[in-house]
Amino acid sequence: MSRSGEARTHRATAQDVAKLAGVSRSAVSRTFTPGAAVSPATRQKVLAASQQLQYVPNAAARSLMTKRTNLIAVVVSNQASTSYGRLLDCFSSRLMDIGYNVFLITAVENLDTDDQLLKMLRYPVDGFVITAAASLEFSRQICRHCIALGIPAVTLNRTIEGAELSSINCDHRAGGAMAVDTLIDGGLRRLGLIVGHEPTTVNTERMNGFLERAAERGIAEPAVVRARQFNFDGGYEAAAQLLGRHPDLEGLFCVNDQIAIGAMEMARKDAKLRVPEDLSIVGFDDMPAAAWPSFDLTTIRQPIDKMVGETLRVLMQTIEGDASPASHSVVPVEFVRRGSSR
Repeated sequence: MSRSGEARTHRATAQDVAKLAGVSRSAVSRTFTPGAAVSPATRQKVLAASQQLQYVPNAAARSLMTKRTNLIAVVVSNQASTSYGRLLDCFSSRLMDIGYNVFLITAVENLDTDDQLLKMLRYPVDGFVITAAASLEFSRQICRHCIALGIPAVTLNRTIEGAELSSINCDHRAGGAMAVDTLIDGGLRRLGLIVGHEPTTVNTERMNGFLERAAERGIAEPAVVRARQFNFDGGYEAAAQLLGRHPDLEGLFCVNDQIAIGAMEMARKDAKLRVPEDLSIVGFDDMPAAAWPSFDLTTIRQPIDKMVGETLRVLMQTIEGDASPASHSVVPVEFVRRGSSR
């Protein structure tokens, strides 16, 4: 190959950029390190030289020097709610702003947990975000492994009992109480509740918030059914059970929007009920489909941006060596009234 051919295939290095810009190699490194101190004039020189040379920082080389990968693992389930798409978008955007990237780990339900964990832990990451999308047992095992291996980790919308890890939750209990108030304030007394089958933070706290406020307001025993799946099909099936036992039900709270939409479809198509004239329905999460005209679902909105921001704040402090005891943050929720409730 000719020298000109070699020149064309040569990949620019940080040293090449430094030479062209007339700065030190460390100045080039600082320019491409989020938060590092570098003067505006130096930054401009480095960026101009980088553009001219088509220089791209080598993440692998930087990882060897810093002993970090700048990857944050976010653990979800292959059966996760569509609301987790918004969550991942928010994580990606926030992490890119601080020089990190998302490493998505999908926990596949019904596959061998130990095998999945071994494969997962082969990849070097700087920290874990363990979301409520994964099954409770899978979450517990990931937490145990992270603690044993000293890997920084935080749980999101899930608190694992006995695990010394920080958690960030939306205010599930307050959301459940908001749902009761909405239904009772609409003149309804015969109330029902659909929750998931696992004793997770989401299920337990949203259910307890609903039942406690119902008791405070004189509704002693709302009808409760547990959905086998935390999705549309689970809501459809659970609503059939609930309305079969309680055909005079007036108001229904579902612990997530997918369940609520499944329940709404069952009520309309099979039970021939009008929503909200015959049955008011309230969900939780405010997934995008909740606002579609065909559903127009009254719901409780999770403040995704705030929750992600708090999760990353806590996780980054842990990555930087903060040895503070585990903390448990609760972020307020917002009531969203639409047409599915009176």
